[in-house]
Amino acid sequence: MYEQLDAFKAVVREKWMSSNWMKKLSQKVRQYKSGKFLKILGFVKRFKVIGPFGCKSCSSFSKAFPPEKEIDFSADYAGSIAHVHWQSSSVDAAGYLTFLNYLLPADWVCAYAYCYSHQSL
Repeated sequence: MYEQLDAFKAVVREKWMSSNWMKKLSQKVRQYKSGKFLKILGFVKRFKVIGPFGCKSCSSFSKAFPPEKEIDFSADYAGSIAHVHWQSSSVDAAGYLTFLNYLLPADWVCAYAYCYSHQSL
């Protein structure tokens, strides 16, 4: 298994990372600040997030909670410790959306994120 991983990393390093496209992208990343970098790569920057749902003793991962059944941004639902509602959230400077705020303080819970992506051709 590790041999296959090493082979994959070699292909990425030799073929993709050294491609003209990647070299040009790297130059652009060095020129711009992170916000422009995320735009260049087409990252989704804003999400609607809701949670936490579930609990350790209620088979949380096999149950469909309300956001799986409907998308209603004006609704609130019984969450794992309180009523929850959709909240707007943005990614950090590196393009990551951190779910931690929507999962605490309970263990064995889940949260949902919704985004709309439109790419014109």
